[in-house]
Amino acid sequence: MRPSFESLLARYSFPTAKYGSGETPLNLLPLLYKGAAKYDVRKVMSFIESGMFGEMRLERVEVIGLVHELMNSDLISGKSQLSTKSRISILRNFVSWCDDNAHLSLATLEECFLSWAKLMHNRIISGEIRKVTAAGYLSALGAIFDKVLGFNLGLRYKTGISKHRQERISEGFAKSSKQNLEEVFNFGAFLCDIADGLPVTAIWGNLPVLIPLRVGGHLTEWSRLRPAEAVKRITDANQPAYRKRETEAMRAKYVAEHSFRTRHAIINLRLEAELLIFISQTGMNLAQAYTLERTNYKFISAIGGYEMKGFKNRASSISLGKVHTEYRHHFLKYIKWRDAIFTNSSSTLLFPIINVQGRADYQAPSFGAIRSRCKLLGMKLYGPRELRKSRSNYFLRESQNPELAAKASQHSVETFYRSYHQPSHQIALIEVSRFHAAHDASLAAPGPVVCVSGNPTMADEISPYTPEADCLTPSGCLFCEQHRDLDTEDHIWSLVTFKQLKMIELSKADLHTEKLSNPAFITITRINQKLKYMQSLSKKTIEWCAIATKKISVEDYHPKWRGFIRLQEIAS
Repeated sequence: MRPSFESLLARYSFPTAKYGSGETPLNLLPLLYKGAAKYDVRKVMSFIESGMFGEMRLERVEVIGLVHELMNSDLISGKSQLSTKSRISILRNFVSWCDDNAHLSLATLEECFLSWAKLMHNRIISGEIRKVTAAGYLSALGAIFDKVLGFNLGLRYKTGISKHRQERISEGFAKSSKQNLEEVFNFGAFLCDIADGLPVTAIWGNLPVLIPLRVGGHLTEWSRLRPAEAVKRITDANQPAYRKRETEAMRAKYVAEHSFRTRHAIINLRLEAELLIFISQTGMNLAQAYTLERTNYKFISAIGGYEMKGFKNRASSISLGKVHTEYRHHFLKYIKWRDAIFTNSSSTLLFPIINVQGRADYQAPSFGAIRSRCKLLGMKLYGPRELRKSRSNYFLRESQNPELAAKASQHSVETFYRSYHQPSHQIALIEVSRFHAAHDASLAAPGPVVCVSGNPTMADEISPYTPEADCLTPSGCLFCEQHRDLDTEDHIWSLVTFKQLKMIELSKADLHTEKLSNPAFITITRINQKLKYMQSLSKKTIEWCAIATKKISVEDYHPKWRGFIRLQEIAS
């Protein structure tokens, strides 16, 4: 007996999914009919029932049945409905391609998938699609088909298209890491400006609402009402007077109506800002934060802030995370605002964003209101993931404790380093310095050399007037057994500059003093010996000596000795 349309519809549906009033239920039935996969999901079911797409393709029943069983099981097990919806969309694209280019069945599934992957490869080459997008499509479908076919080695590895992990920070990250932190702080200040600029009185008051910004200027919010200067019936002198009066009366009525219909735009704007602030403070992910219910809250004192908890009753509580001290006052102020605005609302959510487009309750906001304001101000938008990442890295930067940073972001240390950690130039410099201090044999020296030990030992004494190796005087370093010269252009520049300093000192010596007894002359002789020996080692060193000499002739001195030379010149 042929199954009824209603039974087929139920067979390929997802019973546990939740939908908004404007959403079309998820269903895989169109994939069984040729041409239906690419059709409008809002109309396709009625056309299938009318016979527009002909008979069901029986060879697809087994493979689509297995795919449905797998996806439905994932959804029941807790997989995100948004992820399921996205995978169904990609699956529809794949089946739509098969309608025109392949014969889809369980036996040909692997062949069809690899052929579709070739299409993706060609689209990447032609620039129609980005590689990362194609890799995402193949990864999503490949994971499903692997389980359907019982493969251990992923199908996507046979496609030759892989999503390479992007570098977390580009070259020159010293500047970008600092700039990133400043941008995050500016974005946070912007969110606070929105929250402070939309109190209850502003929500139900006159329009437009002006939100002052600490960077200067303000946001002008009309709450879906068009600005008067943009309304043709008001600004056009050729419009009849009665039309102008009608329009102004309608606008006045809109402003006077204190309801969600007329104020949902600015209410949602503050709710989006408060939700992002909450995520940045607690480190909670968006899916969790958005579905939190309004309950009782308690702030328990902790080092550097509060441990924030929510209480449904005396016996059960949920930890919301550790927050900064200042957030306690901000959050309690938000709760008073939220309760005042939603006094007569049935919503129990902590952040009850008003749904005007039939969006399902499970579906978190995309922060379109904040996004459009950021675009208007030329400001970078930091979404929930970026805020959590910045928070975690700030914790790591301040505490130097990966375990604490991972705990703050509610992840394991491995997950934190894999998905959230961003290298910091400042921390890298500190760690490199510590490493060299612990393991490098060379030590900083007062002279133009490098030391291998902190125990100064005089080399062969040239004369009684030879500067003493005591780790205090720069000249003494040149006569110490622990010193080492470096085969670098910078080191030779330093030696030649130091020689110039000693020549200035020698020029100021008493003319009646014997040169050989002058420590400056002895030091100059020592430097000349070093330079002569180093020039005998390579042509490269000869070039460096010539360059250094030319620099000195134009008073381009090495930074280590530049100040001393300037002082000598001033004194003379």
